[in-house]
Amino acid sequence: MFAPDAAWVRYERLDGLTAEQQERFLPLCPDFVIELLSLSDSLADTQAKMRQYLANGLRLG
Repeated sequence: MFAPDAAWVRYERLDGLTAEQQERFLPLCPDFVIELLSLSDSLADTQAKMRQYLANGLRLG
């Protein structure tokens, strides 16, 4: 499970989740994510994370 620095999910996808699911980490891949690189992050690791997002349905990152 990943927690992006910023994310966006279409309302239609959120509307299908229960209230309890919406109060926690969402059990779905966002439509759009932003990952910010800090000095301790490697570019290769962040690129690998983005590839995993894409493999799970990410539309834009």
